Parts: sequence; C-alpha cells; structure tokens
Amino acid sequence: MFFSSDDTKSLEQVRADYQGYKDKFLNNFYWTHYSKCYAKGNPGSFWADRFLKEEIELFEPELIVIFGSKPADFLFGKEKLKERVNTVMEYEGIPTICSLHPSRDWNMFRREEYEFPETWVLIRSKIDIK
Repeated sequence: MFFSSDDTKSLEQVRADYQGYKDKFLNNFYWTHYSKCYAKGNPGSFWADRFLKEEIELFEPELIVIFGSKPADFLFGKEKLKERVNTVMEYEGIPTICSLHPSRDWNMFRREEYEFPETWVLIRSKIDIK
C-alpha cells in the first residue's frame, strides 16, 4: 500500500516502523469483504446482498478500491474486469477504482492486460495518508 512493492527494501521500511504504518492503515482505511464468510469455492453474493451496500453507505468512504471481478460486478453490473481497471469510476458518487486481486504473484506479474502496477499507481495518487 505505501511503497508499491513487496520487495525487501519496502518490507524493511515497514518493519522499521511497523506500528506507525499499522496505525496509518487503521486510521485511514475500512476493510470489508464482498463475502464475509464462505466455506470453500467462489464467494457468493449472500452477505454482500444483505450488508455491503449498507456498510458503504454508513461508512461514507472518500474512495472505494475493489479487488477482483465479483465485487466489481456486484456494484456495477457484469462486465470484464480488465475493462474497468486503471480508471476512476463512481459508485453512488464515490470515486471507485477496480484492481485485479493481489492474492497471488501470477495475478500481478503474469496477467499484464489487467494493468496491476499502473492501477496501484492510480490508487496511490488518490490516497492522502494522514
């Protein structure tokens, strides 16, 4: 989030002031999930249907960052994720950026059409960490 890389240098910077970065993250971000719990397989929309839009409304975020196609499709309707990445869209008047989910190296480095590094530059340009 803070350095655009998980390389050794970036990790050492975080480790040097872990509590400071943790506090910055917790003071500036609200982390929620499209599907709060599921046993296995792909997450369904059950919990999102019940709570996600209400959570967004109650939290009043200044920016929404979506990881992956399921939550993007949930908020915006079905469309290819690669058509949504690296751009600022709006959900209920809130700037929203869609990104490929960074859960695996193959996502970030082997799927160039999803513009992962460029999207993270865009995300960082919209974040004012206090």
